[in-house]
Amino acid sequence: MNSDLTKRTVALAFSAAAVLGLSACGDSTGPDGPGLVDVVMHDGSAQPMMGPSAAAGDTYSGTFKGEVKVEISTNGQTWIDVAPPTSATVNLQSEGRTTVRSEAEVAGGSYSHIRITLHGATATLNVGARIGGATLGTAANISIGGGSDVVVEREIFPFTLDADVEMVLSVDLNSEAWVSQQSVTSGTAASSTIQSATSVEVRRK
Repeated sequence: MNSDLTKRTVALAFSAAAVLGLSACGDSTGPDGPGLVDVVMHDGSAQPMMGPSAAAGDTYSGTFKGEVKVEISTNGQTWIDVAPPTSATVNLQSEGRTTVRSEAEVAGGSYSHIRITLHGATATLNVGARIGGATLGTAANISIGGGSDVVVEREIFPFTLDADVEMVLSVDLNSEAWVSQQSVTSGTAASSTIQSATSVEVRRK
């Protein structure tokens, strides 16, 4: 009788320990652990211009320079900083990518929104750029948003961060949508045009 009771007690203790062990394993790999996020910016590769004022055959190179801030959100209301205001230089119409933030540690969870703030940004087109049928004899500066901050908010493909995940947020300026004869002549690219042109790709590293 006592032997049977002892066996049952040992069995129950073993089962409880197994359950606790599984729970501990689950906690260590669950969504509560922080994940890592990289933010990169680029401007795609040279391609036919897509902007409403762009002319067929427009070609150019140059740079985008400005301060970039990136935040992400689970619901589009509460935001978490991923990249604090950071000076960035991006080559226009190039395959190159500029790292804005590397391995930012972000709380675990599912994220589906991004907010990008561009501050004091300017695009400079190099001499020889062909815009609207004319070739630039001097470099041309285009003020992004006319000197005001440009805030781009996007709903993106949902991704989940946990301790075992590192994600890359790749921001494409798509300058072909706002580099045009009009923006070169006025020296300004409207905020609304920048907002509609900017796209974001989400991928796992």
